[in-house]
Amino acid sequence: MMILTINAQETEVRPVKNLIVFIADGLSLSNKTLARIYSVGPYGKLYIDSMEVTGYMTNHSADSWISDSAANSTAISTGQKTENGKVATMPNGKIKTNFIESLSIVDKSVGIVTNGSPASPALAPYYAHADSYEDKMKIVDDLFHKNISVIFSAGEEDYLPQEENGIRTDSRNFIEEAQNAGYRFIPDVSALRAFSYAEKVLGVFSRGNIPYEVDRKPTLPSLSQMTSKAISLLSQKEKGFVLFIENNNLTKALNQLDVKAAVSETIVVDRTLKVLENFVSTNPDTLLVLLSGYDCGGMGVGPEIDTIALNAMSMSVTELKNRLTSTGSNLDEVMAIYAGVHNLSREETNLIIDGVNTPDLIRKLGYVISKRAGVHILEPIYRNYRTSTATPVWATGMNAQLFNGYHDNTEVGKMLKALVGIK
Repeated sequence: MMILTINAQETEVRPVKNLIVFIADGLSLSNKTLARIYSVGPYGKLYIDSMEVTGYMTNHSADSWISDSAANSTAISTGQKTENGKVATMPNGKIKTNFIESLSIVDKSVGIVTNGSPASPALAPYYAHADSYEDKMKIVDDLFHKNISVIFSAGEEDYLPQEENGIRTDSRNFIEEAQNAGYRFIPDVSALRAFSYAEKVLGVFSRGNIPYEVDRKPTLPSLSQMTSKAISLLSQKEKGFVLFIENNNLTKALNQLDVKAAVSETIVVDRTLKVLENFVSTNPDTLLVLLSGYDCGGMGVGPEIDTIALNAMSMSVTELKNRLTSTGSNLDEVMAIYAGVHNLSREETNLIIDGVNTPDLIRKLGYVISKRAGVHILEPIYRNYRTSTATPVWATGMNAQLFNGYHDNTEVGKMLKALVGIK
């Protein structure tokens, strides 16, 4: 037993054997509600709704009321606030011991699963240090110095040198280096299914992110498939494990104002939770916590929601954009066939055509399609779609009750560390 001080009150708790931290930046009550209405109807329930506790987390950074992923994850990982953009590094440049570094004293196995790059701003602060989340070369270098036994990710280019179509300017190939250091390399979904054990394993499944679920082909693994395999590997470790999972696609979809991709990625979170909750139910010494670093996109669910219109969208806005000609001359046809949007108004047409061949095209397409589906969303003139709204913290399993109520992100991090025996 140990004593934790939470909201100025002392609480006696037992440490957990296994900790699962699921990061889904951008996840809010609004887009969860939309996903529920779309997938199971207004009276249905998602797996997320069966989690034992829902609390709330304040998440401002040291220099802004609106945190970014790096600053929020740094606050959880180190227990201290930093400026937006920094990775487990304080405003004065000093580094702070991050979460995975702290685990060295408790002998837990560690895993990372993401459908994006392992160097994503939401994941990197748990194992790396950098003055900026854009320093992916340094971040990936740190990844292989922290005794992480399971790594499943996309973002192949972040592992490779420029001469092999990667981003690295130092000519290092971290996929090869990992194999030389004893990692078993898993290159595709078939290999992921086929193997049952490796002491250390690295799976890298695509360049860039694995596509949105609405676009993903079965030749690429889903987040739930990667998570299931990671759980099966880590649960063989006698002293327990800590697993960090990230759905990197949700915040990407929300920033693109892509309502169909956002709904599909919220459902991805829910399907992955089903895998995790099955494990927790048979392993009562496990704690599962689902975190969102910020609200994003300003999504609102009103009485105009049209689930038929949502269902008619057969692909993400990213894929829809790729169907347009360079002048947008086939706009009406593309919108009708792939988005189920007919009879564009002059205002809608002008908004989209003005965005052709500019970075704003995806957001303008997303805005028009979202409005047609009755979803309230921020206008595409904005560049920052994050908000300062407190975000939900869902928890289930051992000690889940501790996350009830309001907590700052630094307090959430301190509780998570304490619960795996880090003092």
